[in-house]
Amino acid sequence: MSSLVANLGLALRAMPGESVCGDQIGVWPQAEHRLQLALADGLGHGQGAHQAACNVMRLLDDLQPLAISSRFQYCDEGLLHSRGVALAMADIDLQAHCLTHAAVGNIRSLLLRHGKVRRLGAARGIVGAGYRDLYPEQHDFQPGDWLVMFSDGINEDAQIADALSGAEPSGATRQASSQVAGRTSTQATGQAIAQALLERWASAHDDASLLLYQHV
Repeated sequence: MSSLVANLGLALRAMPGESVCGDQIGVWPQAEHRLQLALADGLGHGQGAHQAACNVMRLLDDLQPLAISSRFQYCDEGLLHSRGVALAMADIDLQAHCLTHAAVGNIRSLLLRHGKVRRLGAARGIVGAGYRDLYPEQHDFQPGDWLVMFSDGINEDAQIADALSGAEPSGATRQASSQVAGRTSTQATGQAIAQALLERWASAHDDASLLLYQHV
């Protein structure tokens, strides 16, 4: 795994009783210091939701050079005949210490710094059925900061920030894993953290997904 994504954690879980997950996550390294991330939640659950979420990730594969606003526009047009999705995107420039974020629908995105939480905004609507008031936000993104994105299969009040608040760049993975899993592991990874958080807070009545990334 390259150093660019070494501090990335992804976790997905289908709604109990379903064979496929209606949430999907995309990761696109752009260069040594640039990264694009996306999390999609297909409306409902089951095959229709899964297909819509997978389709938007395939569209994003071909849209990486475009700005976030343009990517949303093309995805909205490309999903016209599907269930549509809630969608969040983040562009990270580690060299410039900059995070650009935009979302449509009920994806939750958090920017965490030293235990303080900033909830990032989202436009109303559905990608595939229209949206309004999409305003990409730019935020300072410094070493030690966490970006966390999750679908509504995880309760909005889940104490994710508290589980990560004690982590510092040099030992974030180890410390957070100990908090969420109740054990200490020197081999813990961002992936293990994400999976532990998902298992702790995922709803039994919906698909669930979580993405986390720390700038180190």
